[in-house]
Amino acid sequence: MIENSKNTKYIWLSAAIFLSLIPLMTRGDNYIMHTIISIAFNVGMATSMWLLWTLGFISFAHAGFMGIGAYTSAVFLLKFGWPFWATFLMGSFVTAVVAVIISLPLMRTRAVYFFMASWAVGEVIKRVFAYFKGTFGGWNGIFDINPPE
Repeated sequence: MIENSKNTKYIWLSAAIFLSLIPLMTRGDNYIMHTIISIAFNVGMATSMWLLWTLGFISFAHAGFMGIGAYTSAVFLLKFGWPFWATFLMGSFVTAVVAVIISLPLMRTRAVYFFMASWAVGEVIKRVFAYFKGTFGGWNGIFDINPPE
């Protein structure tokens, strides 16, 4: 764990500079950039799950919440023509609002009941996306999403 010292801000600054230089280091190779972005998303998911596990909860609703953000971004991008970065922020905002609304009653449960309730939330979210084929593409999902410019 990084201690709270004067060097901490330099460590974070170095990490930010390194991460911002990754596109230059990959020289525009789409495969490498796709791999790095996929790793970053999975690190974010793993970190959020680790945080819950350290609190003593085992949640299976994470994938559903990630799907809410992804589908929100895709729908605003493709159906409403919003710019990519606006849809990225909108997906984050909608996911946060839905997660707070769902998690407030969910956090009152304990032990195996929290596990079962979070699994049920994940399944309901998945089934909602599968049911609305016109909006979310059903079980196949949404295709033909252009990369950001």
